[in-house]
Amino acid sequence: MIYQFSENEVKDFYNIFYRYHSALWPMIIITYILGIIIIILAVRKSDNSSKIISAILAFLWIWVGIFFFLIYGLSVNPQFYLVSGILFIIQSILFLYYGVFKERIYFRVEKEIYSFIGILIIIYALIIYPLIEIFTGHVYPAAPIFGMDPCPVCIFTFGVLLLTDKKIPLRLVIIPFLWSLSGVLAVVGYHVWADIGELVSGILGLILIIYRNKKIE
Repeated sequence: MIYQFSENEVKDFYNIFYRYHSALWPMIIITYILGIIIIILAVRKSDNSSKIISAILAFLWIWVGIFFFLIYGLSVNPQFYLVSGILFIIQSILFLYYGVFKERIYFRVEKEIYSFIGILIIIYALIIYPLIEIFTGHVYPAAPIFGMDPCPVCIFTFGVLLLTDKKIPLRLVIIPFLWSLSGVLAVVGYHVWADIGELVSGILGLILIIYRNKKIE
């Protein structure tokens, strides 16, 4: 049986988003711009586009890790939010290491199934996710949104990781996949119905990335 959160726990959960978004609201504009930049760079490949995309992903993960989990969420659930924040910071470091310093990630939109599914997942994270939240009664600022919050960032990341025809280190997928499994808890416990897409993107993304890596070998 999946744990059912009390009314106060659900209220505290959404209150984190409200306080966090209200205090740092300009960030939503910046993160959406960064998301669009990633798409443009993946379509219009340049010498440094993959490094820039990796750096942006690293920024999104460390932002969520520090501000959402460690600053705004820690007072509500110290153990869970501390561990989650650390994991998001580690994921940021992995993007910097493999994508910026080692240059082992190459992003580019291709005319094949991986890029097609990747674009669909990105559209879900940027547009469909917040629309589902609105239609199910969770309106910004008291609801998750891309760039500032963990679940939409996780979904978006799987979409971006599919925008490449090269093999990528599976270490980059472990933390996003583990976090995507939390979509079940968010849906059942907090009624964040849009996080069904997180679970789907995590499972589908992992399968496709593993299959593509083996195909490239």
